[in-house]
Amino acid sequence: MAVLQSGYAARYDGTTWSRPAALPSADGGEPDSVSCPTARFCLAVDARDSATLVYKNSRWSSGGTIPDRQTGMASVSCPASDFCAAVDGQGGNVVTFDGTTWTTPVTVDTKAAHSLNGPVLIFLMSVSCPSATFCVAGDTTGDAFVRS
Repeated sequence: MAVLQSGYAARYDGTTWSRPAALPSADGGEPDSVSCPTARFCLAVDARDSATLVYKNSRWSSGGTIPDRQTGMASVSCPASDFCAAVDGQGGNVVTFDGTTWTTPVTVDTKAAHSLNGPVLIFLMSVSCPSATFCVAGDTTGDAFVRS
């Protein structure tokens, strides 16, 4: 699956890509990252706000709103349909999804969190979770944050 910030998604079936189809969105969001642990489940996070989308049963629907978020999420990683981790770019926060609900954000990158008012912005930009018990997130200065 690929998502476009213009609010569309395209699906790859192993041979060809589908035509991009409009994603459901109440606010015209900008999906920025998607993770698909199986062909039947994907989760996308929005770059502009805290909305998420879930692909299940061959259709997209709301994945809920990440609590206490003012900005969007930069990256998401789902090793299974009952665990996803997402990072917000500027706040230095990580949230997790258990298949139903999102946790409250936890600050893991204090440099990123404190850079919002500084001369140089630091962003927590990526996350990768090969399992629900191990994730690594990285920021724009090369720092890595591990959950194990």
